[in-house]
Amino acid sequence: MLIDDALREARRLQASLRAMRMEQAALDEADLLCRALQHDPAENVVPFALDTLERIDDHLPAGTLAGLVRVRIRSLVGTLQAISDHLEPADTAHSAALTPRSLEQAAINGTGAAFLSPAQAWAAWQLAIPAERLQRPLSARLAAVLDRVSRLEGAGKVLTGGLWPVAR
Repeated sequence: MLIDDALREARRLQASLRAMRMEQAALDEADLLCRALQHDPAENVVPFALDTLERIDDHLPAGTLAGLVRVRIRSLVGTLQAISDHLEPADTAHSAALTPRSLEQAAINGTGAAFLSPAQAWAAWQLAIPAERLQRPLSARLAAVLDRVSRLEGAGKVLTGGLWPVAR
């Protein structure tokens, strides 16, 4: 079963991080990942696990051993994406309600659109991502891009005093 493979790989990742004598924050993230894979339903775990793996990767130093751990992380990401691909969307009505117009309205009004958060809706609109590409569940890569763009938008508002030019 894929979730068992993911759990086994997460435990190996945890052991590798311990062997590298990583800082406690990375070890705590790996521990949370293992616990989540053991106890939570798969549809709730996959987004959390992908985010956790990204945070663990951020803690890794440069070097050969860290490179091998990154390979383990990529393997685990692949397993989690396979789990995500096998899950049925919980609610297809939400993905049908997402149109270019509803995405634009959500971005302008600062509200969420279908299953997207307000920040994700804004980022998707700014990047002109077609509504048909924004289907539930979002791919891990697309969710990461939307989150990074929305964080950059927030940082830009702070730096410019709330003024943010809209390039359309």
